[in-house]
Amino acid sequence: MTRLVRETLPDIAARELIAFVRTERLRPGDSLPSEAQLAERFGVSRPVIREALQILHGRGLIDARRHRSATVSRPSGGQIAAFVEHHLLFDRRGALTLLEFRRGIEMESAKLAAERADARSRAQLRRIVGAMAAAVDDTATYVDGDIALHQAIATASENPLIATFLASARNATRETIELGLRSRMSDEELRRVQSAHEVLVDAIVQGDAEAAVLAMAGHFDDALRTVRRMFDANA
Repeated sequence: MTRLVRETLPDIAARELIAFVRTERLRPGDSLPSEAQLAERFGVSRPVIREALQILHGRGLIDARRHRSATVSRPSGGQIAAFVEHHLLFDRRGALTLLEFRRGIEMESAKLAAERADARSRAQLRRIVGAMAAAVDDTATYVDGDIALHQAIATASENPLIATFLASARNATRETIELGLRSRMSDEELRRVQSAHEVLVDAIVQGDAEAAVLAMAGHFDDALRTVRRMFDANA
């Protein structure tokens, strides 16, 4: 028998509060009306409003602390980071599934970056990939550069959700990059990784969205083959 889940008054009030934030065009950091004002506006008691604010606080949408006015929260990737790191902790093949997930997101990131990157962003991508070339024999420095490059592409995409996700998954991403590099033992393989990054940056700098997507897809496909091979060998 299917049970129907009934919304409580705080659940309904939480939904109405979100609609209020949208209607009033409140921005991160803006204060909400007092509990008393919100209770009167929505026709419920102050305890209901207080509980609704706590629901939204738990979802990271409202900053509702005792003895302070509730405000619209600033974007945070903390929950995303916790989810991704939890996945890597408890899924033996977590690095593989994270790469599969990132592939689609970062293909779109590369496409948008090729279409939207300004001169400053293009110059930054050139600087980062150049520094990576100089550090190809220094794994720790190279990984830092790899992460910085993908984050710079996401920033150039001008899509804040992509940029926030990649920033939030930074620690998990570091693990997958290090895993991939450790699996590539020869200098030839490491140089191929760097060449793929350079081809990707060239496509973005030239504003060739199609080539940027293909370059990013190829880069991830190579990483996926490498990590799958490692998992299969250890199965």
